[in-house]
Amino acid sequence: MQRIEVSKEVKDKICKAFECSRPTVWRALTYATDTPMARSIRRYAILSGGRVLKTVVIDPKEQTEDK
Repeated sequence: MQRIEVSKEVKDKICKAFECSRPTVWRALTYATDTPMARSIRRYAILSGGRVLKTVVIDPKEQTEDK
């Protein structure tokens, strides 16, 4: 999973720039939607200083111990 983290101020700018609601911005930044508008919102967020965060899930069964 990945998401883009931006400040409240940037989210407000995105809402104004794209004439959309906060839930629309949230869905775009959390990759819940993949529409042309969502991709544009993500691009705008990154260019405005947003950080892409990725969650990595590690299965403990697949880890090996060092000997």
